[in-house]
Amino acid sequence: MLAEKAHLAEGSTKPPVENGVVRIYAMRFCPFAQRSLLAATAKGIKFDVVNVNLEKKPKWFLEMHPAVPILEHDDGRFVIESLIVADYLDEIGDSNISLHPRDPYKKAKDRVLVDKFNSVIGPFINCLLSFGKPEPDVKLFDAVLNNLDRYETELKNRNCEFFGGERPAMLDFMIWPFFERFEQFTIFGGKEFLLPEKRFPKLSKWMTSMLGNEAVKMWLLPAEAHAQYTRNVHFAGGSKDFDFLVDVK
Repeated sequence: MLAEKAHLAEGSTKPPVENGVVRIYAMRFCPFAQRSLLAATAKGIKFDVVNVNLEKKPKWFLEMHPAVPILEHDDGRFVIESLIVADYLDEIGDSNISLHPRDPYKKAKDRVLVDKFNSVIGPFINCLLSFGKPEPDVKLFDAVLNNLDRYETELKNRNCEFFGGERPAMLDFMIWPFFERFEQFTIFGGKEFLLPEKRFPKLSKWMTSMLGNEAVKMWLLPAEAHAQYTRNVHFAGGSKDFDFLVDVK
């Protein structure tokens, strides 16, 4: 089992980057940072992870960039933004393993689908956060489902287990972190907020298949852990505790 690391906060000292190792600055519960971790793991890249408390960001972190993920080399060069970091990892990792399709047209099509997934992410996050208010905005959940129809249709048309075919590709890994967090809707709102399997049979099967992937399994957290983070950090009166998983180990 992956050993959980505490999140470094203001007043901390930046850990030196080991020679020959790629450093990824992340936050354990951030879906955008998880994209980088999945890509690095899938590519077999040697890397370490430094978790950052995004409520109390260290000065040394802010001097690089105010958001995760950040990829840093041992010479101080760094790359930011989740999709750019993932593409960068695909290029510097094992050339025998390509996360993007090698066919230029298929690669372009997958990039469009990653970009269009922002139409899911926006209402997904806003709906989730609304459960911390007296009146959750349930209409946003309908927007999430409506914008997922495109991906159900795409899987059906491709007639394969993953968007990448027989194994997950970049598109699979870039959208997965939000599906991993989907069960939070049920935790906060009840069974009416399940992903309806009859409407999304392909995506439902895809989710089960993704759970068998080694990179996914390495960074997977249970739904209740994600829900506890949401309560701690994003709901009124939350403890702001990023390290509750570390405390129980």
